[in-house]
Parts: sequence; C-alpha cells; structure tokens
Amino acid sequence: MRVTWQMISVLAVAACEPRATSVSAVPRSASAPSRLATPPVLAPSESVARRAGPTDAKAPSASTIHYVVVEPTEEDPDGEKAGVFAERNGASFAVSASWANVRCLSVVVESDLDGDGQTDALISDGGCSSYTPPYYHLVMGTIGDHFVAQELGVGVDIRVEAWRGRQTAVLKSNNEGYNLERPQEVTRRFAFERGRAVVVDEQHAVEQKALANLRAEDFLGANPGQEKILSFDLDGDGKKDALAGTLWERWGRILWQIRFADGRVSDGGNDHACKRLGVLAEKTMGYRDLVCDFDTRITWNGRVYAFRPAK
Repeated sequence: MRVTWQMISVLAVAACEPRATSVSAVPRSASAPSRLATPPVLAPSESVARRAGPTDAKAPSASTIHYVVVEPTEEDPDGEKAGVFAERNGASFAVSASWANVRCLSVVVESDLDGDGQTDALISDGGCSSYTPPYYHLVMGTIGDHFVAQELGVGVDIRVEAWRGRQTAVLKSNNEGYNLERPQEVTRRFAFERGRAVVVDEQHAVEQKALANLRAEDFLGANPGQEKILSFDLDGDGKKDALAGTLWERWGRILWQIRFADGRVSDGGNDHACKRLGVLAEKTMGYRDLVCDFDTRITWNGRVYAFRPAK
C-alpha cells in the first residue's frame, strides 16, 4: 500500500502519492506525470528511541541488530551488491526487497516497533530529489537470517508515534505534482502485528465548502499564461471584484491576485499558489474570507488578503 494540506510556496513545494490502494495511487509500471515529494526528515522529538528487549539468553537483544545502507561503488556501478543489510553479532544479512532505486536508500527509523525485543526499521526508498517521491518500507527484526521489507506506500512524510498504548507509523500521501486534479491527501496509520504493518486508521482531507471556486481544472485546454477570472463581490460594495489567476504549469497550481472594482489590487498568490481558491461565507473586517486548497484560510487584514497562520 501506499490532514490539513498546507499552502505551497513557489520556492518549495512537495508532493507524491502511494502506489497501492490510495486514492492517489500510481503503480511504478504505470505511465504517469512526475510527482513532487520532499524526503521526510524526522525531528528528534518524533523519532522513536531504541528500547531494550526482554532478556533472553538464547535470542539476540534489540540492540544487536543494526541496519546499514550499502551504495553502488565504482567496482559495482549497477548496485548488484547494494541495498539494505541487517547486521547482528558480526553477521550481515541482505534485506529482501525490490528497491525502486538502490542509490537513494536511507534508514529513517531504527527501533523495536512491535515490542518483541528485536530492532525493526523504516526505510526510505527512491527519494533522490524533491521531484522523486520516496517509497517507505518496514523491515521487522528477527532472530533468524531472513529479513524482508514490506512496502507501506509513497508519502511526503512518515513519523512514528504512540497511539492507544502502542507504537504506530503515520504515513501522509497526496497527489501533488504536474496535474490539474483536485487535491487529495490521505493519512494512514499502521500498527505492527505478527511481524507485519497493518492499516488501523485512514483519514482523507475534506474541502471546506465555499460559495464559489477557481480551480486548477478550470485551466484545462487553456493557453500558457492565459488568465482565468472568478467574479465575486468580496468587500460588499455591490460591485463584482475579480479573483484573477494564471496556471503554474509545473505544479498545476494557481498564481493569483485580487482586483477590486475600485482599482485596488491585493497580491499574494505568487508566494502561495493554490489548487483551489474559494470564496467563503464568513467575513473578516467586512471582507469575504478566502480558502486555499482544503481549508487554509486567507483573510483581509485591513490592507491586503493574507494567509492566516496555521494553528
């Protein structure tokens, strides 16, 4: 297998999608547009600290298993000997997996995730650049010599956190990229049971309802640089104002500005492009609130429309 979407900066955007049953799934073999992804970085507070396993004179403890990435070399340019290896008590075992790209593997988390006393690992696979979404895999520790990677999906972020008394992995995926599709975002929570990860919770981001919308899909068939306008009275003066946008084709997002009927202009969309720009029923200082993507609020601050800081 492969929730509120944050606004995308022109200087840094990120996105990707899961491969299996996700609403944004794309099989590796399928012909699909490139997706944007930011390789996840777990902050120290998000990382799971290693925990010593139960004392067992016959079985290795969790601390004796360590996962290492072996990259292609000049002697092995095709990476036939590359991959992820589990090291235990001086022995090295290759992790069995169909890696997307052996040149872009990394161990994201190394911890006893299921509490059986053996060190497990979450592996990032294929996130070679911000344009390449990484796959994530789970490797469960074992006292045997057969280590197997289970693919969890593609995501823009993965973290490990306690949930209902046990450790879980939370994988966030979306369909960000070179497309005019409506934004989709899925957050899946995996628990660790009987040596495997199983989905125990799944949340889909939901759009906040708007009175009117300007969407990326409205630019289907438009010429490069062509402008689309959504007319709506934003300031309550009885005159239609213009929510004007052009398509940022690389990411399928709208660069926008507000042109009031009295000639005033409020920029803002060049720094924060949107898949959807909607007009809400609520008002701030007498001006209609706007919404970007799912529920990112844009409000009037007395001078211009500005994004409301995330809570």
